[in-house]
Amino acid sequence: MNDWTGRYCVINNKVTETKKLSSLILPPQVFYEVIRVIDDVFLFLEEHLERLSHSLKKFSLNIDFKYIMNILLKLKFNNSLSVGNVKLLLFFNEKNKNIDIVAYQIPHYYPSAEQYLRGVKVSLYYNERKDPNIKYVNNLFQDNCKNEIISKNVFEVLLVDSNSFITEGSKSNVFFIKDEYLHTPPSNRVLKGITRQQVFKICNTLNYNIIEKNISTKDLNKYTSVFITGTSPKVLPIYSINQYKYNVQNSVLQKIMEEYDLYINKYVTKIRQSGYSI
Repeated sequence: MNDWTGRYCVINNKVTETKKLSSLILPPQVFYEVIRVIDDVFLFLEEHLERLSHSLKKFSLNIDFKYIMNILLKLKFNNSLSVGNVKLLLFFNEKNKNIDIVAYQIPHYYPSAEQYLRGVKVSLYYNERKDPNIKYVNNLFQDNCKNEIISKNVFEVLLVDSNSFITEGSKSNVFFIKDEYLHTPPSNRVLKGITRQQVFKICNTLNYNIIEKNISTKDLNKYTSVFITGTSPKVLPIYSINQYKYNVQNSVLQKIMEEYDLYINKYVTKIRQSGYSI
């Protein structure tokens, strides 16, 4: 493990120096969530913990939301964390037959104002995520994606399966716009991102139609605009996918970006006023 920052981490509700993570031995199966902190608030925390619980139940494991909330609050307080990303790891400990929980701050990169304005470049990457609906640590997969991003000099890679269907980004979900309809890969074929869920809610409110369908690489020239969603990028326009160029200023895309930022502001205000509904 070497993806941490901050002076302190929390291991099983005990605050300790982050350097202790270097000696932590993880089992092959580790579930995780990356949660963004904005203005002292863990953004969409309830949805993150619900997704984590869904993954664990497939393996007959359960978690205590309030216990995890206490761990996260300890981490935030001891690191004086008001803005950034936090990683939460959960795994079954064979020795004590319990679930171990580790929380720590990680480095983050958020898109610049110019990238939101002009969009970002992405490329296609022929690779598939195993069990996409379950979020677990897969270092080899992530390292391969990082290397591909660096070698192609792009912001993100979109994964392509053996049938030439685009599924998702290495750390994001993707939406395509055509004739004011949004198209996105089917939910059972992707990790159902928290930001993706918010976009579905926004589109329902705005009466924008979302069609879940397989997106073929052969049809990339048929879409007007494309964007990715994720914890760090939020709703981020795509300028190009390989040789294909897209309209970053599409009115539907711009409205979704605007509404998502409003969703964040409303959520932060709500939590500041009434706390988490866990």
